[in-house]
Amino acid sequence: MENLDKANELDSAFNRIGGKYQMLLPGNITTYLWIHSLIQLIVFSVSLVGLILIWRKKKIGFLLYIFSNASTYIITFLFLDWHIWPTNYLFDFVLLLAATLYFATGYWLFYRK
Repeated sequence: MENLDKANELDSAFNRIGGKYQMLLPGNITTYLWIHSLIQLIVFSVSLVGLILIWRKKKIGFLLYIFSNASTYIITFLFLDWHIWPTNYLFDFVLLLAATLYFATGYWLFYRK
């Protein structure tokens, strides 16, 4: 329990330092991170549904997957601003962008008229 004695001090220091890197309303950065994580779980669930629909050979699966991955970029930029990307998420977003482009190319190849 002695590790929890300084939890309030650590939380306030984290909010003070992390508060300058958020783009939306100023406030508690831990709340923004919690909301960002919750939204990302929803977006990745939609992405999984898109992959299942692609496996089932449904055209809407490609669109769900592409738009859910694109919304990941937008949500992260709105909640965490550009400063956080080069430090933590650059490699993740490069891989996500490659997957999005791969499935966008698949959509273009299979469903063009």
